[in-house]
Amino acid sequence: MKQQSKQWLPKGSRPPKKDKVVLSAKKIMTTVFFDNQGVVYTTYTSNTINSAAYIESVKECNHKLARKRPFIMTTLVCISPMPRPTS
Repeated sequence: MKQQSKQWLPKGSRPPKKDKVVLSAKKIMTTVFFDNQGVVYTTYTSNTINSAAYIESVKECNHKLARKRPFIMTTLVCISPMPRPTS
């Protein structure tokens, strides 16, 4: 309960006017791909990441990686998400 609702008011007086609730900004998710030299690729989305969206992000990351660090593309590179917890 808010403090305004707990106040005693004199008889016949009006309670203080409460502000209207403002909708918050939409949430945005950031996906960041990086290596030991720093950030390779960053993408922003307001949608949930499903497998198709993640595959597109990985493809775009590989494209950016080939342009930013071409020497890496000659070696074996494995881009994988964080490991799943074991049960």
